Amino acid sequence: MGELFNRKPQKAVRQYLRNTSTNAERKLWLELKGSQLMGWKFRRQQGVGTYVVDFYCPEYRLAIEVDGVTHYTEEELVYDKEQQKWIEQYGIIF
Repeated sequence: MGELFNRKPQKAVRQYLRNTSTNAERKLWLELKGSQLMGWKFRRQQGVGTYVVDFYCPEYRLAIEVDGVTHYTEEELVYDKEQQKWIEQYGIIF
């Protein structure tokens, strides 16, 4: 399971996603960072296997995705379902 989180080949992707986050992601991050939400620590743009989730709380194994208009195409809906199924098999709430 050591290769499950933040794999090195994804580093540039995670950095790009952090630097180009949506308004909704930035607003949510302002509420989550610094353990502001009930003391829970969240990580931003966390790699989980071959996927990257917007926010992840390791203590509660909780992943949060902030979906926008780009997630409503048929292709994206299929991708999102595959991502959710894959991540949940590791006991992560998605």
